[in-house]
Amino acid sequence: MPTNKPRVTFALSQGQLERLEDYRIDQRIKNQSQAILSLIEKGLSDIEKSGTAFEEPPEEKRKLDELVKKYRLLDPYGKEAVDGVLDVESRRCEEERQKQAAILREQWEQSEAAEEIAPDAAEMLVYINPAAAGTPLYAESDFERLTFPADKVPRGADFGIRISGRSMEPTVMDGSIAWVRKRQEIPNEAVGIFMLNDAAVCKRFFKKDNGSVQLKSDNPDFPDVPVTEFDNFVLVGEVIGTV
Repeated sequence: MPTNKPRVTFALSQGQLERLEDYRIDQRIKNQSQAILSLIEKGLSDIEKSGTAFEEPPEEKRKLDELVKKYRLLDPYGKEAVDGVLDVESRRCEEERQKQAAILREQWEQSEAAEEIAPDAAEMLVYINPAAAGTPLYAESDFERLTFPADKVPRGADFGIRISGRSMEPTVMDGSIAWVRKRQEIPNEAVGIFMLNDAAVCKRFFKKDNGSVQLKSDNPDFPDVPVTEFDNFVLVGEVIGTV
């Protein structure tokens, strides 16, 4: 529900957003807002422990000192004129800050309210041609929009892709839809979707100490797939759930 608590709005890069989502999942935190608050509290606590104080930048402090010196050299008429301009501009800036704060507060409350109301259904993109969990199949870019119960789509999923093959059973079943979160990197031994020589493949990522990569199968009846320097190999994303 909307509250009267102070609000702060800021922007994150895609990399920072992915790290935030990893932290939220690792710490089992309900939503991103609570994860951000947790990190802020942790950072402030670390600052207090280290005794670090917030100091004004040297250049700003120098300018302020110069302004104070000039102000002290003014006669009473000059000081009165400066005080008048400061009063007018201070009120104008404060009104503008209040106006912007009200806009941001409204946006935040709308976002928070939407986050707390769980939707009954979610519409997701699902790629028509399957990713192989066995023999690689050619993957085209065609997709369809399907509606799923909201509790069947994990938070953070960007799209779904159908799975064909049994090499990742029982982790990923043949005929299921794997939910994928786009990632630039994937943890070692995590399950992901990869493009290997123009075919989409669902496998477990394994990077050896020597830097070589192998795509492993969870089903012992299927062989692992080594990735060589001659292969066209691209990470699509991490599998974060199935339906």
